[in-house]
Amino acid sequence: MASNETIVRFENVNFNFGIKKPILDEVNFSVREGMKITIMGQNGAGKSTIFKLMTEALKPEHGKIHINRGLTVATLTIASLNLFQEDNKRDCSWPKR
Repeated sequence: MASNETIVRFENVNFNFGIKKPILDEVNFSVREGMKITIMGQNGAGKSTIFKLMTEALKPEHGKIHINRGLTVATLTIASLNLFQEDNKRDCSWPKR
């Protein structure tokens, strides 16, 4: 059974890439242990940026990001999925008769 422990929390997080329009503007959310979440949005909405901030690949311009110790944050890119594309085609092919 999931606890109510918050494992990730964004507090008033701002981020931009030096452009006038911020990618993330005062973003607030929390994730509790055992939750499943989906982050959806248009291209350039900040989905990948959120994960890069969580993994500390980027630093927020303002605000705080709290991540529980011992939490593993991983991301998977489409490019890395394409590495297995040929294997998947071969493994899923049916023999011709």
